[in-house]
Amino acid sequence: MYDPGSAPHRPAAGPVPPAPGGAPAGAPATPAPFSPGLGAPGGAAPPFGAGPFGAPPPAAHGRPAPGTPLALGPRFGALLVDVVVYNAIVVVVYVVGMLLSTFTGLAVDYEAMNGGGAPPTAFMVGAITTITLAFTAAWCYVWLTHALGGRSLGKLLIGARVVSTDTGRPPGKGRAAARAAVQVLLGYTLLGALIDLAFAARDPRHRSLHDRAARTVVVHHR
Repeated sequence: MYDPGSAPHRPAAGPVPPAPGGAPAGAPATPAPFSPGLGAPGGAAPPFGAGPFGAPPPAAHGRPAPGTPLALGPRFGALLVDVVVYNAIVVVVYVVGMLLSTFTGLAVDYEAMNGGGAPPTAFMVGAITTITLAFTAAWCYVWLTHALGGRSLGKLLIGARVVSTDTGRPPGKGRAAARAAVQVLLGYTLLGALIDLAFAARDPRHRSLHDRAARTVVVHHR
């Protein structure tokens, strides 16, 4: 039978001695003092994506923050890509159109070309129409890509976008049409291209002449 008197003696519970250099064990921990740059005042974590004290988010992996104007170097790289695409459209439409014009001219203007009488009207009309369609198709590439999404292929590759200076959104069909018209007209001559580049180099936000005409700016998008 169990004898209560035979149980070993246990000392009465008393206060737990404090831990070395700290509060007594079991007491609630005292929050560490606020350190600048580690969270918001009061120990609360800042919102996701925000810097200390609500500052704009820093650039990720060394990239400029979205919405900042694009520098001239990346912008020139995007322009080179778009020039290749632009000229590829012109060449494809021109070659196809001239082949059709040649076959049509041979069929319609056969007598005129062999008899030395009337000039080959069908071929001439076809050639003029082909040249017009080739440059119109290339201009539509510059126009529609910026009107619908603010990004041509070149800007898509480098992570940039054209936005309106009024709304911060893609410029829309009207402004994009004006922008494309000025850009293409200036780009047909070396002098025009240099003037356009000079405006971009002197502007704080690197806005070229065709950007000023449409009230747009090229910014980082990623």
